[in-house]
Amino acid sequence: MHSILRNVLYLFASLALVFCLVSPATAGTDALCSGNNATVECLKNNCEQLYSENYDLFWDIIYKSEKKAYSSGTVSDVRDYLELASIKDFNSVEFDEYLSEAMPKLFIMWPEMFLDALSISNEETVNGFVYLLQTPLGDNETEITALMKKYGKDSKYKIIMDKYFANNSDNISE
Repeated sequence: MHSILRNVLYLFASLALVFCLVSPATAGTDALCSGNNATVECLKNNCEQLYSENYDLFWDIIYKSEKKAYSSGTVSDVRDYLELASIKDFNSVEFDEYLSEAMPKLFIMWPEMFLDALSISNEETVNGFVYLLQTPLGDNETEITALMKKYGKDSKYKIIMDKYFANNSDNISE
């Protein structure tokens, strides 16, 4: 009888140990937006939660995406980075300031690459980025408008230019 009771206790102890080892609460690989899921897409879908639960990872994803956008030279990497501009309803002054400062500066450095990336982006991203160009931090507005006029005559950027100049006192033809 004692051996049966002891075997049952061992069985329950073994099952409890296995359950604890497999539990998501103890599995570090299941952290939000970690590993292969450390992407702008994951950040967009979990913005508030990631910012509050893993602030360092939140900014790490953003900075890695920015670095990839300007170091790789591919339109798809720039498009992925630009998707940050489509994040809405996220109340972080720090994040808003980052976008309003970093994105217009990078646009000034590589306008054609950014416009090409925008031309294959979704409408939310285009609207968000155009807003950032219209309201940059610093004194970049004149330079941005000049670049938009320069590239504005290219038909592949028409939708972007229409949005930019719709609420802007300047226009492409000047």
